[in-house]
Amino acid sequence: MKATRHPWLWLVVLASFLWLTACAGPAQEVSNPDPGFFLSLSRLVIDIDNEGLPSVGGVSADRLSQLTFGMVDLWWLRLDPAYVRWFTDVNLQHIEFVHREDGMLLYVNAAPLPTLTWDDDSLSAVQQVVSESGLFTPQVGQLIEMFIPFLQRLAVDVTVRFPLAAGAEVISLRDPTAQPEEIGAQVAETTPMLTMHLTLEYDAQGKVVVRPETAQALRALGVEVQQFALAPETIQGLVAANIQQMTVRKAGEGLFVLINDKPLPHITWNDENLANSAGLISQLFYTPEYAFTRQTVESVLPLLADMDGSVTLQLPEGGQ
Repeated sequence: MKATRHPWLWLVVLASFLWLTACAGPAQEVSNPDPGFFLSLSRLVIDIDNEGLPSVGGVSADRLSQLTFGMVDLWWLRLDPAYVRWFTDVNLQHIEFVHREDGMLLYVNAAPLPTLTWDDDSLSAVQQVVSESGLFTPQVGQLIEMFIPFLQRLAVDVTVRFPLAAGAEVISLRDPTAQPEEIGAQVAETTPMLTMHLTLEYDAQGKVVVRPETAQALRALGVEVQQFALAPETIQGLVAANIQQMTVRKAGEGLFVLINDKPLPHITWNDENLANSAGLISQLFYTPEYAFTRQTVESVLPLLADMDGSVTLQLPEGGQ
């Protein structure tokens, strides 16, 4: 009865126990923690069984919900068993998400992949897009705006493990005491072999308006301008969201997205990240029907360091 009268106390004790039993290694080191508030936690391991059901510290989602009187529900982490079988068949043993104050690192089978990077300006831009776009209800928009500042006040490491195939050799998790590579690390500085910038202006019907010489240059590459046309409903939705310009830019250090000239969080990589990404795609899509996709990815990804450029979508102003 006492537990039911004070469920929050029981919840705190249980959560602490589960975190200690499911965690591995020390809390993450933080380079510039916020002096007002900062939370750094050690790695939390979530295991997915053959049926796609999650467990933490050996406690199943169903049992955890019972122990916490329904206050902690991990059922949203359930995975379709077909995906579990797929990951097991291709020997994808674990995925690790390392959330830091300056970005999110991703590891698959302990191999680092490209990183999502942010700073004060890019997070402020996200807040502004959320508040001005009208894409969310006021309640959801306020919740997102309240949550965004905490992205720079958290250091959380979560690893999801999948079942092993029979006879498979265990791939060790990344050493939690090893400092992850610096977020935003740049690829080696080289002179791009290919640079391209393209601006597409749209009318209210979603048709593309470009200069004749631009259309001619694209046609020489086998591309017709109107292949980039958008549905009128898409244009109306973007204009209603106060989006006047969208740019996707590939620079030497990564891939950037700008909304109304404001940079959002971006993706960065180095040569190892690109090689690991190509290997992961080949690992996941190993069947003959994906042979062309594998060859394309394995050929294109290593060349990203030698390519720079941008594509800008210029949208009509509201009322046009």
